[in-house]
Amino acid sequence: MKALANQLKKLRKARAFTQKQLALQLGISESAIGMYERDEREPSLPLLLKLADLYDVSLDELFERSRPLPQEVMEDSTLYETAELNELLKNLQNADAKEIRKLLDLWVILRA
Repeated sequence: MKALANQLKKLRKARAFTQKQLALQLGISESAIGMYERDEREPSLPLLLKLADLYDVSLDELFERSRPLPQEVMEDSTLYETAELNELLKNLQNADAKEIRKLLDLWVILRA
């Protein structure tokens, strides 16, 4: 799962943790962190949950997993021609994980 390995390394570096600091915080060995980041070993589910909590991201974000847009949205080109959507997409490129999480939480509320 190369995506997970890359994401774990990216999230650790974004928070300025060394592998040793992260290992101490999680109660595991520094070598285990290195193996996870090199895709030589996969973390257990309880450890994945700890990492998601520590980095304030969802499990989907840890695995860089996203759901595709529904077909009717993909086919409606007028949705992509609004200034608001273009501004949102531009801002999302620079958003951090916390901002994106807030946006997703708001989206769930709006869809209800």
